[in-house]
Amino acid sequence: MHPRNVPCLTTAGIDCCVLANNHIMDWGYAGLAETLVTLRSAGLPTVGAGKNIDEAISPARIPIEGKGNVLVFGFADGSCGVPDSWRAGENRAGVNLLSDLSARTTRRVAKRIRALKKTDDTIVA
Repeated sequence: MHPRNVPCLTTAGIDCCVLANNHIMDWGYAGLAETLVTLRSAGLPTVGAGKNIDEAISPARIPIEGKGNVLVFGFADGSCGVPDSWRAGENRAGVNLLSDLSARTTRRVAKRIRALKKTDDTIVA
């Protein structure tokens, strides 16, 4: 959507935008960069895509008063239409694209989540 329409997200009370999807790069790297700036300027955390792999894999930590936090992770897979060329890299913007949906990949993701999860956290992936 056009950046001027971001108030529909803030008015709706959206807490986080998961960008790991098959349309995030429809407008190329410039579109992704604009999306990141627009959403963050509106105070909306993003997950699943970023200016590099560290940003793309990092969860959003959303505090819930008196209850801890919700950690939101975003992942994409090639089977949902995300090409490998959109994969974020150390110095390249893109998507948090899983290599596959194997048990090995699942264990790697679970290990990362466990390392970041605190006692009162709820995980959304």
